[in-house]
Amino acid sequence: MSTVRFASFALLAALPGLAGCGSGSDSDTDVERPTAIEVSPEQFLDGSSCARSGLVAYVVTLEDTNPTETDELEMPIVLPPLESSPPTPCEQGVAFGVLDSRSAGIVPGRRYTVAIDGYDRADLSADPDEPRRLLDESGAAVEPRWTTTCPAIRAEFQQTRRVSGCEPLIAFDAPSTAPGRIEVSLDAILGDFACGAEPGQIESFTVYQADVEVGSAACGEAVLIEDVADGVIADLEILAFEPGLTDPSFRATCVARALANTTVPATCDPLLANGVILVDLALLAQATGAVCDGTLRALSLDPQLPDPGAPMLSFRPGACSGSVTVPDVAPGAYAFIARAEPPGTMTSSCSVVVEPGIASPLLCAAIP
Repeated sequence: MSTVRFASFALLAALPGLAGCGSGSDSDTDVERPTAIEVSPEQFLDGSSCARSGLVAYVVTLEDTNPTETDELEMPIVLPPLESSPPTPCEQGVAFGVLDSRSAGIVPGRRYTVAIDGYDRADLSADPDEPRRLLDESGAAVEPRWTTTCPAIRAEFQQTRRVSGCEPLIAFDAPSTAPGRIEVSLDAILGDFACGAEPGQIESFTVYQADVEVGSAACGEAVLIEDVADGVIADLEILAFEPGLTDPSFRATCVARALANTTVPATCDPLLANGVILVDLALLAQATGAVCDGTLRALSLDPQLPDPGAPMLSFRPGACSGSVTVPDVAPGAYAFIARAEPPGTMTSSCSVVVEPGIASPLLCAAIP
């Protein structure tokens, strides 16, 4: 087995296994484990062998699926380029990674898709200017005989993550008629939240499409939506649950465009624990019996019952048109008394049920 060479972003070693690559010392207390993503041909040969499949060599390319990050000055962070592996014999696996957190390369906590190009010949080399492209001995570019993809995988600090669930190899020029799959995960959108079994943590989540449940999974796992036609754009909703609760505590929306023969990760907005109250100023003025002219100074909503979580809201009505939003309100049912300054001719009770991640309209009714 070859010795591991660590670079900014490099093929670590021919596989099987990264364990044992080193000086031969029995102690690994002073050796940092790599942060690595590992690909094995058995994951995309669909039970076949190299000889029966005709695959001689392959190239693996990782792509960062996360949005571009910015620093505290809102300047973009330039992530290191992710190079493709060199052409690798079918009998061997490959791994990408870095030795420690001080090295550039794959970033713990980020997710990467895996693309594989297969070839039926061994006399090819990587193009120095475009490593995913292979050249023959004359320098001419050679198209892959087969291609496939694998689900996105999350890099974990000082762990070797093994890619699984790859689609079988398909001929490069085959028509893209087979359906695809959409993968939905919380990994990239947890933010300050965490998976776990404690209050305030996320135990599980459910995915909906057009208000129909399409799958559930434990936090840290993924929901796979199968048999999605090529080109279909799926708008999805995630409801996430704390341990022991039946009502969701968190919500997010996602979108994904299905690709034939491919597992596509859904792109999701951050998880939200709080919601938004939507206030129609014209309806609120009407609920107080106020006259919308230059004498109307303010409209307000006073909590109807003592509730330390209920906001006291006051608005400058202007022309009593349009609406205002009250953001970051904890989920729950709220009741208010609508008032105007100067006072209007009637008193109304207003209520709203706030849900995580949703803008809920305020509704008012006159008090007899």
